[in-house]
Amino acid sequence: MFALRLVLLGCMPLGFLWAAEPGEDRKSKPRDCPLFPVPKVWRDLGETWTVDPPFTVVSIPARASEQQQYAAKRLQTHIRNRFKVDVAVIRETPLPAKVKTVLRLETVKRTDGKLNAFSITFHAADAREVVTVRGEDDNGTIYGGDVLFDLMGRGAGG
Repeated sequence: MFALRLVLLGCMPLGFLWAAEPGEDRKSKPRDCPLFPVPKVWRDLGETWTVDPPFTVVSIPARASEQQQYAAKRLQTHIRNRFKVDVAVIRETPLPAKVKTVLRLETVKRTDGKLNAFSITFHAADAREVVTVRGEDDNGTIYGGDVLFDLMGRGAGG
C-alpha cells in the first residue's frame, strides 16, 4: 500500500521555466515543490490518498489511441517497479464495484497549439477517488502520467 501526496497542477508544457507571480520576487518564493522544473501553477493540498491494489486501477478511454495505451502501460510499469504492486489498466467501461481509486488518463485534442501540456485534477465521484490526467495531446498525456507518478510516494504505513 502506498500514498499519493496530492499537488494541484496547472497546465504546463514540458520544459517550461518557473515564473513568479506578478509583483512577487522570484527569490522569495519557496521551492519545495517535488517536481523539476517547478510548474508555473501549483499548490500543495496537504492531503494523501491511499492507492491500494486491487482497489486502484489506471483507466483509459474505450477507444484509446496507441499513445494513450502506452501512457497507461508506462504508469503501470513505473508503479510496479517502484512500489512492487500491480495496478490493472482497464478501458472505461462500467468500473468494477470494488474499485475505490481511479487514475484516469485522457487526451483532449486541441488545435490552438498547446502541445505537450496537461493538467492533473483530483475529485470524488460515485464513492471513488478520481485522479484525472488530461493531456492536450497524446504527448501531454504521457508527460502528465509521468508527473503523476513523480508525485507518488510511500505513506507512513508502507
